[in-house]
Amino acid sequence: MSRLVSVSRVLKKKVNISDPAQLIPELPSPDDLKPFPTQVSIEYKFHQTPIRSISVSPCGNFLASADEDSNLVIWQVSSGRIMRKYKLPNKVIDSVEWNPNKQICLLAVCNEEKVFVIQPQLYRDRFNESTSQLIKDCQATYLQEVEGNEKKEMFLKWEFSPDELGVTMIVLDFNHIIKSAVWHAKGDYLATMIYNLQSSLQVMVHSLSKASSQRPLTSTKGSIV
Repeated sequence: MSRLVSVSRVLKKKVNISDPAQLIPELPSPDDLKPFPTQVSIEYKFHQTPIRSISVSPCGNFLASADEDSNLVIWQVSSGRIMRKYKLPNKVIDSVEWNPNKQICLLAVCNEEKVFVIQPQLYRDRFNESTSQLIKDCQATYLQEVEGNEKKEMFLKWEFSPDELGVTMIVLDFNHIIKSAVWHAKGDYLATMIYNLQSSLQVMVHSLSKASSQRPLTSTKGSIV
């Protein structure tokens, strides 16, 4: 059996506000908010064209920046000193992304139809050596897979060539412009997104340890952003 509960009504008085500005809290004086930055501490001067992308290394010591004139620059964060400079083959660099794994030193760079996985060799020797070994193992695995699989290079081609420092880097060669690249948290997988393409190739995932690429989305109903 249900019970009936009576609720008394309460008459609330309406508040009349003549000046709406009274509802805005009074802001503190800027002098009371100090200390805060009042002058430029460090300037990173090199680029003459608009910068498309920046990325800070997982250790926090280095900053990578890329512009619309194919320049990739790696700076020391604390001093603004240029540690490395690269001139990539295509004009626009849309994205740079440091590998989040602190045990290896790699930087993914989207340069129109190519994605460069560069080893700047800025970490300690043992980390640089482990990174070089990772690239060597990746190259050996890829070449072995290509010999036994004719369809290995159907959608893109993996290349291994020396960079401007003479260190071997990985180049993913696509047939379309790559807009962005994102690393997995553990640093083995790299996802790339092709610009303005409605197909299963728009998003691809690449594994360094397996030297392979896959299409996680077999069908799309529009452009992925």
